[in-house]
Amino acid sequence: EGRHALPAEAIYLASRALLAADDHVVATVPLYQSLSEVARSMRCEVSAWRPSAGPPGAPYRFDPADLAALIRPGRTKLVVCNFPHNPTGALPTAAEFARVVAACEAAGCYLLVDEMYR
Repeated sequence: EGRHALPAEAIYLASRALLAADDHVVATVPLYQSLSEVARSMRCEVSAWRPSAGPPGAPYRFDPADLAALIRPGRTKLVVCNFPHNPTGALPTAAEFARVVAACEAAGCYLLVDEMYR
């Protein structure tokens, strides 16, 4: 028997360890509520990274360029995303995810990826 943290506990602990009041967070939306609300409860500002819909029948996608525009260098402390995204099913390509990682590295912020549905 091992000890496991439930998702809500892990999110709470990670948020408390990484964030402080007035930090900026970017999060995919919609998302599991505690992924953004713990930060808000700590008086962090949360910006929404929203998916875009392609033509009818095409999957939703999160554009890494949209994320880069939301990140505030020197102020953004954390980017939170959940892929495959619930409820859209959006899943970045390897190249798109590399751009997400590169944007976070360039800004010096943490990247928290919730892969609950993988």
